[in-house]
Amino acid sequence: MAPDPVNRTVRLARGRELSYDGLIIATGARVRRLAAPAQRGELVVPPTVRDAELIAARLLEARSALVVGAGFLGMEVASTLRRRGLAVTVVHQEPTQEALL
Repeated sequence: MAPDPVNRTVRLARGRELSYDGLIIATGARVRRLAAPAQRGELVVPPTVRDAELIAARLLEARSALVVGAGFLGMEVASTLRRRGLAVTVVHQEPTQEALL
């Protein structure tokens, strides 16, 4: 998976490209960042205080979100965003059936 925060897209391994208003990377108990150290736009869960503030601010205008990670935390984030009315796409490293949240 290759995130492009400037264009707000993510290219999946098979070449499919997804666009998003907000990208949340929820890969598990410890934070694993995908962006390069100087790259901006990536928000992680569990967040730092700064990430939490940015997530809250972006949710005010977002219509969709891309959550990377379908573990417990990622699915909790996805369901919370869905309850807030956002269109949510969940990307996971293991092949799974596509499902609508």
